[in-house]
Amino acid sequence: MKSPVGVSPPGISAELYALNSIAVACSAADRNISEVAPGASVAQQKAFLRETIFFHHFMAMVAVFYVFHQDSGFRSAYWGRMMASLNSGAPLPSNEELGLPPFSRLSARECGDAMKSCFLSAGGILAGLEQELYLRKRPSETELKVMNLLAVRETIGWDSQSATAAQYFAAAFLARLCGALEIDPQERLFDLMKLTLYALAESTAAFKLYTGLLRAGV
Repeated sequence: MKSPVGVSPPGISAELYALNSIAVACSAADRNISEVAPGASVAQQKAFLRETIFFHHFMAMVAVFYVFHQDSGFRSAYWGRMMASLNSGAPLPSNEELGLPPFSRLSARECGDAMKSCFLSAGGILAGLEQELYLRKRPSETELKVMNLLAVRETIGWDSQSATAAQYFAAAFLARLCGALEIDPQERLFDLMKLTLYALAESTAAFKLYTGLLRAGV
């Protein structure tokens, strides 16, 4: 994946960083939905896109914590500017601007609508606040059941003492996707493992991308 534009010393602005993370999320959802969930309904596809947006948003935020862990004041201000940018309704940069492949299933309008539904609607804001499994590491009982499955723990290793943020986020993302796609992990083991490998790869790549963007100016 090519890095978004605007990444050069002294780094990327919080506003551009926030919008780029949503654009990257939409591109990831567009590229992977057919392979990960080929039989998904329209409603499930929309849920997949929303969960991917939330995942990338929270991953982008936690990357700020890791890169600027010694400066809480700067970190808080950066987060604030990120949210202000998303709440402003500013348009997303195009895939062409970011060096990402053109959409094959989604459209720029659908992505813009999805972003607004996540950050500019009461339901979306509430949905974001309820996702405490990411930043607060407080998964719901249902989410924890998925994360604690032996196959998930052995594949992702999120609960080991040496686990990275990317590993934890992979397990959390997986749990959210199972709900979005209405996958019962006990009955659809093959789909669960396919989704597990996808979540791990996506989380690893996203953490590397976002910390790389931020460290460009450190």
